[in-house]
Amino acid sequence: MMESPKLQVPQYSRGATSAGVSRGMMFVVVALLAVVIGLQSISLQRARSGDGQNGETVEGGRRNGRDAELEQALAIKLEDRNLPEAAVETWDRYLAVAEMSAVDEGKIRFRMGKLKQQAARYQDAVAEYYRAEKLLGDQAGDLSQKITVNVRACLEGLGQFADLTREMASRADESGTPETGGSLEDRQVVAQIGDEKITVADFDRMLTEMIERRIGMEAGLSAEEAQSARKEMHDQFNDPQARTQQLQQFVAARVLADQARKGGLHELAAFRAQMSDLADQLLATRLMLDEIPKRATVTAEDVERYYEANKAEYADAAKISIAHVLCDSEEKANEVLEKARGGAFFGALAVEHSLDGGTKENGGVIGQPMADSGEFVPGIGKNPELHVAVLVAAKDAVLPKSYASDRGWHVVKVVDRVERVQKTLEEVRERVAADARAARQKEVTQQYIEELLRGAEVTFYPDAFAGQGTVEGAANGDGV
Repeated sequence: MMESPKLQVPQYSRGATSAGVSRGMMFVVVALLAVVIGLQSISLQRARSGDGQNGETVEGGRRNGRDAELEQALAIKLEDRNLPEAAVETWDRYLAVAEMSAVDEGKIRFRMGKLKQQAARYQDAVAEYYRAEKLLGDQAGDLSQKITVNVRACLEGLGQFADLTREMASRADESGTPETGGSLEDRQVVAQIGDEKITVADFDRMLTEMIERRIGMEAGLSAEEAQSARKEMHDQFNDPQARTQQLQQFVAARVLADQARKGGLHELAAFRAQMSDLADQLLATRLMLDEIPKRATVTAEDVERYYEANKAEYADAAKISIAHVLCDSEEKANEVLEKARGGAFFGALAVEHSLDGGTKENGGVIGQPMADSGEFVPGIGKNPELHVAVLVAAKDAVLPKSYASDRGWHVVKVVDRVERVQKTLEEVRERVAADARAARQKEVTQQYIEELLRGAEVTFYPDAFAGQGTVEGAANGDGV
């Protein structure tokens, strides 16, 4: 008979159970440690990545700061070297990398405006001044007045005198804004023809057009000469009375012209011919004003060469002060001369003997100093010999002879002398540059006209004025 199997729960010893549990727990702990270490590694990696990005940001900020400092230093150096164009470009780069307040940027913009004005970039300068004014706001302080002065100078440089008048009126009248169409003065009605109203702004435009027509009638003016004439004519109408008189002429001319049109005079052939001639003159002048400045460029080297070639023009002339005793005869003059050269006090001799009532009480001293050029001696007249003698005489020297003039005979003493002082190029650079441009424009004007004459195949026959030319000679090209 088969025995039934014995079924029972297995019995584990205490030692075996402890060992199994220990091994299981160890596995779990190791797994957990691996997870923790992995998470810490990820966090550390992210932290390192973040630190790298922050480092790059800080380094970028430092680099921008260094760039700004370098650009600022370079811009200032270029200004010192009188290189406005390069300085403006450098200030532009500085503004691109530097961090600053609106007020600080406004001050830089004002500085850039001055540089552009120095480079004769008047339109750009005005725009820069307006930017500066907006950025500065109510913090402009003294710069507000400087901006006004500089904008005026730029508009004068552009020849925009009507705009200048309106600009100044707008700044003087705080109620004037772009929205209201300018200052109150600008919109003030000064005359009326029927239903047509003429305002101050209209008058200024008419005045500018009249001045341009007058300049157009002057042939051969350089750009500087035209600008000078333009300003001089405009200044004549700063006086209210002069403006009123000119306004009356404008209105009278308008009324007369309207009446002439009603009569058909503008259709006459003679009138059309006159208008054609006037148009030729105005167009020729306009062409010269547009073309010559573009062709007559002047470099820094040109300015230096012009200065060296004309150095004598840029010096403070020597000034020599003299005293004299005016006598009625050579004999009397020589008597006084002997006493003066013998040590007698010259001032006392003048008081006692001089016939010049205007100087004797002042020891014979003539108030106007003598220049080191020319032949004129103040208080005495033109006298080449005396002029040279005074030039070479030392201070306090009594000249060794007397000199005649149409007033009598003169005993002369040099009482003071200031020697000629040569100006350096840096001291007179702006003046030299203007003179160099004027000289260059005069030269270029002649060259340009000759170029156009050749292109138009122009021939002159001067002998015809003397009656020596013939029709046949002209036809055969016997000209110049």
